[in-house]
Amino acid sequence: MRTARRRCALADRRRHVAVGAALVKQSFLDAGVAGTVFLAIAAFRRNETGFRLSWPAAYLAGAALPLIGLELWELVADVGDGRVSYALLGFRLDAVRTLAGSDIGLASRFTHLLLPTLGSGLALALVTAAVGVRRLRRQPVVAVWVLAGGSYWSHYLIQLVPWCSVAAAVLLAQLQPRVRTFALSAAAVSACAIALGGVAYLMQQTPHDQERDVAAFVRANARARPV
Repeated sequence: MRTARRRCALADRRRHVAVGAALVKQSFLDAGVAGTVFLAIAAFRRNETGFRLSWPAAYLAGAALPLIGLELWELVADVGDGRVSYALLGFRLDAVRTLAGSDIGLASRFTHLLLPTLGSGLALALVTAAVGVRRLRRQPVVAVWVLAGGSYWSHYLIQLVPWCSVAAAVLLAQLQPRVRTFALSAAAVSACAIALGGVAYLMQQTPHDQERDVAAFVRANARARPV
């Protein structure tokens, strides 16, 4: 009985990790798809899950509630038609079209992500977290869910830091005291070195040069629209 309970608890833990991996990225579409898939599987296996029609109704109501609030705010703030919808969804479609028409290869995009990964200290956490995640038999499921999020921008990497830190902490807790002290010291030294390197980089490189160039181009080529 005890062994069966441990297996059930471990299976539930794997499912939670796999589902949580779908929420790594900030896109609300990922969360929406994950919820829809959950409802579909729950309905298909209703004998085991106890699925009820109130579940999708509650899901739709929860999704509609912030949208209704947003529409009310648009009316009160007198926001122009289509502006908020473009900020939430339209720009993503434009980004997809831009990426599709770009001549930058996939390898180059991953190379651009390498520096932020190293600079944020995430690479160090990933090394230790990989050992802890390896204990999960469903690791391929987690990896697929994370990679299925699509294209990554540099600032998306920050959302990988929390779960990597937790996984690294789980690993450190299982180490011998001397090894744990050495690992923590190495992490602290690396973090300080990266921080000092970032300061030195900013002292030599003027930040936001690319953004300023884009703003200057838009200003120079903008045309006033008749009122």
